[in-house]
Amino acid sequence: MRELVLGIKLNKFYKIHKNNFEEMQIFISDIARKTEWYFNKNLTPKNYLYSFIVDHFKSECRNSRGLSVNKRLEDLLSTMKEINRDLQFEETHRPFTVLGFEPSTYLLRTIGIGVASLTFAITQYAIRQAK
Repeated sequence: MRELVLGIKLNKFYKIHKNNFEEMQIFISDIARKTEWYFNKNLTPKNYLYSFIVDHFKSECRNSRGLSVNKRLEDLLSTMKEINRDLQFEETHRPFTVLGFEPSTYLLRTIGIGVASLTFAITQYAIRQAK
């Protein structure tokens, strides 16, 4: 039973973290679209997260010689796309299964109700036989 609950959590893990990862990918692509504003015109973003990322990329590009911000952002976005594809593949083709079924909270609830019904029926039968 413990493995079933862990399998349900694992399958939910893919969905939750895939959504978080896609939000992060959208955030980075937004920075990539506005590179001219933030890196060429030196405009400072009002959002704290944007300003943190812009400062981080500026300092990274100062420290490494030859790599531009655009190149770093393109590399990061292409890596993120590959990771997103891998997560999608794992979620679709190789989820945690038990006897070929993908466990879910609905399946666990159904099993619990079935066991409770069976226990109630056996108890009721035993009480009738005792009379």
